[in-house]
Amino acid sequence: MLLACPYIVTIPSYNIVTKESQGSTFVQYCILIEHKISKNVKSLRFRYKELRNLHELIARELEKFRVSIALPEFPSRKMLGKTNTNESSIIQRKNDLEIYLNELIHFTQVQALQTVSQLLPSSVDVLAKQDKQNSAKNSIAQKDDLYFMDESECIESHYNRDSITKMNNNQIQVKIKSFERKDDTILYNVHFYHMTSHLKWKSQYRYSELKNLHLGIKSCHNNKFITLPEFPGRSIFHSTNDNLEEVYKRQMKLEKYLNDLLEIENIYPNNQALKNFIDSSKRQAFAEQITQQYLKENNIQYNQSINLQNNNIQNGEINIKKKSSKFKFSQHVDFDSLLFYNQTEHALAKQQKKILKRKIKKTLNSLSIQLVYEEREIDEQNSDDEN
Repeated sequence: MLLACPYIVTIPSYNIVTKESQGSTFVQYCILIEHKISKNVKSLRFRYKELRNLHELIARELEKFRVSIALPEFPSRKMLGKTNTNESSIIQRKNDLEIYLNELIHFTQVQALQTVSQLLPSSVDVLAKQDKQNSAKNSIAQKDDLYFMDESECIESHYNRDSITKMNNNQIQVKIKSFERKDDTILYNVHFYHMTSHLKWKSQYRYSELKNLHLGIKSCHNNKFITLPEFPGRSIFHSTNDNLEEVYKRQMKLEKYLNDLLEIENIYPNNQALKNFIDSSKRQAFAEQITQQYLKENNIQYNQSINLQNNNIQNGEINIKKKSSKFKFSQHVDFDSLLFYNQTEHALAKQQKKILKRKIKKTLNSLSIQLVYEEREIDEQNSDDEN
């Protein structure tokens, strides 16, 4: 499912800073991160090397917590010359960094990292407000099964009524209601319910993703006196995904594992891997909610919209009807602008032009360098022939 990212990053300006004591000059970029719903903005200032260090730190943390996502490529250094002494190179790097940061912030797993979350404008209150509004709009009989489940159902899924006191230690409860098969993969629909705030949300996970969560939790678990629950193992003799009965048994075991894990006192939010997992699932569910809300408010047929967007992305092109022109770009597709196209058509067209110009410029530069080398080789061959 193509989701809307609640954040947008812009780099409107930069400053050239000179340290006379050290005799050095560097560029400092002014970065604005805006939350699309609350309109809260956070202003940050980073140097290029600081952003590169941040990229490397994020990659290390994702590896530590066993989160498998493909991060966008960080803008590389110039092969020849210094960027800081050339205004056009500074502007080019500014644009490249803006594209990179928007691609990076699209991942809910990245948003959930403590390193990144402290850089984002506050969204916790927005999330709670969104859930409260949704609860007020829908009666109990009309609750959307995708994101809301009855409290008693959640409790009965893992506890007897005699052991209801366990809720004090286990504020978040989990129920895996169903699973879906996509190609050769089984996706488990994991429903979360927070007993204190009454927040309810749902995310999908593969078995391997939950296994990586378990390994990440173990790497962050330092209390020798508390034993973590055992993670459900793989089948030795055959593939579980080929047998629906085995898939259902695994579903029950995974549900028990997650609830047993959350029963451990103070493991959430003290265990950073588990905290990242829970926070990421909230952000993913919230992104799904605002995406569907936008589509409903604009009377867009959900399936048609997603199919159209997927076709556009696969073809690497978007049609702008008003200007009767077609822009192609494959690497830096702005997924958020696709979802909010009706509201930002003019801005999207302008952004696409910028991206297209930069791609053409890069292509022409690489072609010119290649031609220079080919001409040199021809000249060298001619001189060798004359000799």
